[in-house]
Amino acid sequence: MTGDPDGSRGERWMSFGEVVLVAFSSLRWNAMRSLQSFGWETTIKGAAILIAFLFAAGVGVLFGVWPARRAALLDRITASSRYEHGQTID
Repeated sequence: MTGDPDGSRGERWMSFGEVVLVAFSSLRWNAMRSLQSFGWETTIKGAAILIAFLFAAGVGVLFGVWPARRAALLDRITASSRYEHGQTID
């Protein structure tokens, strides 16, 4: 890890992530119980979770590969020169 030789930052953020996960799980559980008290169905189907995951992964890949591909096609010298002078690269 750059700038963190003892690794303490990673452990701290891991603990923070675990706290956030537990908090959101608790909120979700309480919300589902509240909705069930009104007689609303709160079942989440596995297919819906799979579709949501695949959609999110597709968006992530698309918006990660597209700019990387554009950057890879640029001439390195021209791109560096424009970057140093604050010009946009079309």
